[in-house]
Amino acid sequence: TMRYTLRHRPIAVSIETKTISRPEEEARVQLAIWVAAQLERITTETLDRNAVLRRMVFPLLYVQSAQWTVLFARPSSSPLADRSVTIFPSIILGETSSVLGTYRVLWGLRVLEQWIDTTYRNWWEELLD
Repeated sequence: TMRYTLRHRPIAVSIETKTISRPEEEARVQLAIWVAAQLERITTETLDRNAVLRRMVFPLLYVQSAQWTVLFARPSSSPLADRSVTIFPSIILGETSSVLGTYRVLWGLRVLEQWIDTTYRNWWEELLD
């Protein structure tokens, strides 16, 4: 059976923060490591890894100084031996250095919250059944 935290409190979004002097590539590597670890945990607790690979996308947030960016990661659909993760190009949500930019960030986070509460939740419940 799956452990309580994985079953009832799964990670929906990983967030990496960096100062302005740190490169985005460094954040992408850290986020990929976190997604790979999450996938490893999920696949050790489930019998059908393909259920994870067929439909799941993992949203990632990268915050550098005032700029908020969303990225999406997807596990490789190759055989079990291939544990690679693809991170797709980023989308800037907004910047908290202005009021308008802050509202854009909030709007993006609310859209992400709706996705988590519907698509992600449905996928997760299907995986646990």
